[in-house]
Amino acid sequence: MTLLKQHDLPIADAFAPLETMATWCALQVDIDKLAEAKTSPADFCNKLGQIAFNNKSCVLINRILLFGHDVDIYNFKDIIWALVTRCRPGQDEYVFEDVPSFPMTPYMSHGVGNVKWGGKVISDCLFPMEYNGERSFSGVDFERSYPKEVRDKVRSNWTAMGFEAV
Repeated sequence: MTLLKQHDLPIADAFAPLETMATWCALQVDIDKLAEAKTSPADFCNKLGQIAFNNKSCVLINRILLFGHDVDIYNFKDIIWALVTRCRPGQDEYVFEDVPSFPMTPYMSHGVGNVKWGGKVISDCLFPMEYNGERSFSGVDFERSYPKEVRDKVRSNWTAMGFEAV
């Protein structure tokens, strides 16, 4: 994160989930600052990828995931939810084959292609509107779809309804 902030990129937070053997890095993007930059998804992702993937501090990172304000980057379930619902394969992914690789990743050492180069990607889980600083959407889940009093009532009766306590 320090590296990206040194290059004035609007990154608010970063986390490498243990579930990915720390080969993924989830970045929380400050979309207000992103909007001020007046950049496109392709330009932003290419700039970020060239900076990060060419720096020794990011050699272990094979995938960078970009998220807005509403995704908890410390919660792996949130990361996966946002990845599968917000990143369109092929269109919202930026592949980097011209950067140093992490050859110990099995798909690098046992797959096809040059073992020493590439194998890196940015998965852009930001909606196009977020590049303009807009937040005109909301998640549809238990926490965001129901008022607090309804959520509290359901939780207080959870085990009485036959479910295990969480």
